[in-house]
Amino acid sequence: MCRSHSLCYINDTHKIKVPRIINISNWYFERVIFPGETLLFEALPKAQLEIYTTIFSRVALVEITA
Repeated sequence: MCRSHSLCYINDTHKIKVPRIINISNWYFERVIFPGETLLFEALPKAQLEIYTTIFSRVALVEITA
């Protein structure tokens, strides 16, 4: 049985963050979260959330949650 979970991510930093889920076949998730914003979303249990931000004008992976 494949059920999704309701999840929440809060950007409590002063930088723009980009959460992505790319480990699910035939499914694409990417959003932009501004400082202070909250993102509510649903994902499959095996989804791996990656959080990207810019560091010195380069995009960097800063968090991975499973």
